[in-house]
Amino acid sequence: MTRITIRSAGYIAGIGFLGLACVYGSARAESIPNNSGDPGTPTTFGPTAQGGIDGGQQQPEENVLPVTEPEPAIDRFSGNAGIDFRSQYNARGIVVQDKGVTIQPYININYLIYQGKGFVNSVMATVGWWNDISTNTNVSSPAYTARIWTETDISGGLSIRFADRFTFSSTFTDFTSPAGGYREGRFINNVLAYNDAGLISPTFSLKPQFTFLYELPAGGQAGLQPNAWYFEPGLTPNITINAKSNYPINLALPLRVGLGNQFYNGTTYGFFSVGPQITVPLTFLSTPSAQWNLNVGYLYYDLGKTTAAIAPNGSRNQNVFNLGISVNF
Repeated sequence: MTRITIRSAGYIAGIGFLGLACVYGSARAESIPNNSGDPGTPTTFGPTAQGGIDGGQQQPEENVLPVTEPEPAIDRFSGNAGIDFRSQYNARGIVVQDKGVTIQPYININYLIYQGKGFVNSVMATVGWWNDISTNTNVSSPAYTARIWTETDISGGLSIRFADRFTFSSTFTDFTSPAGGYREGRFINNVLAYNDAGLISPTFSLKPQFTFLYELPAGGQAGLQPNAWYFEPGLTPNITINAKSNYPINLALPLRVGLGNQFYNGTTYGFFSVGPQITVPLTFLSTPSAQWNLNVGYLYYDLGKTTAAIAPNGSRNQNVFNLGISVNF
């Protein structure tokens, strides 16, 4: 009886020692460095995922997929809206309304169709609505009730950015006068622009662009003659002051020349315009999804022979003051 008890105690002690050895070996498996040259894969000992004993040999993991970072979501919708107050409605050198204050509210909605890293960087569709409302009713028909609503434009088009810095946009516009001032007209406006931001200076750029417009057959027209071509080279030198502050100020000096023989009724030169424009962000109104801006400026117009003939007092010199507020979203 005594011999059986001693032997049983020996068995129990042996089993306990084996258990401690397994625990100790498992603990060392977590701390022993991997000598295979891959610091991210430790050498393992003890039970495997299948529940067996690997005898010190590392077992490959099965059904393990690589972890990939999700691509950031693209905001496909964007746009801008605003309202401008002007002392004169001057459209490409043609004075439409020169009495009272002309008020021009607008909105544009953009949808990003494509964005990539090749030669074509992005393709965007745009729809817009623009209006001219005047405090004076001299450009209206007494038979119409909306006599202050001089004009309304509906537009739609595409904008393509390519080679990182070039943008070409083509927009179809249908315009009419709810006040009965003139008949409905249509045109296609095309703009090729180059973004030179950062090439000359981090805060200065020239922003050259070239506009060409074609009037489509309709009862009315944007120029002085129907079915005409219009051309407009332009440059917008601008500099940003206090660029790193909460209130950076952008000073711009847009220069435009309007050309088109038939558009200006037999005279190629229609106008030249230049004047300072100041834009300040309204940080106290802005949010991460909506940036508000205040714009104030002045434009001087030198009119050509035919545009001056229909201008106030037949004067070639026209002065236009503007104040506006806008939001980008």
